[in-house]
Amino acid sequence: MGRPTDNPRPYSLTIRISEADKRILEKYCARTGVNRTEAISRGIGMLKAEDAATPDEAEVIREARQEIERGELFSHEEVWA
Repeated sequence: MGRPTDNPRPYSLTIRISEADKRILEKYCARTGVNRTEAISRGIGMLKAEDAATPDEAEVIREARQEIERGELFSHEEVWA
């Protein structure tokens, strides 16, 4: 039994992912300081938000994710310059 928590995670899941997906996950974890479980949980939260979005909002979300996957990112300084 682990530490008490407000968000228990009693289920275990084993998955296979590509090398590219693994690099993305590791980079995200290093950048944000979260572990893989939390990173994946955040991703699931994004899927939930997308399901709740209007069709137009969902399309914008999909386009943004594609831009991120292509490496089309802007720094904070570039956006607010």
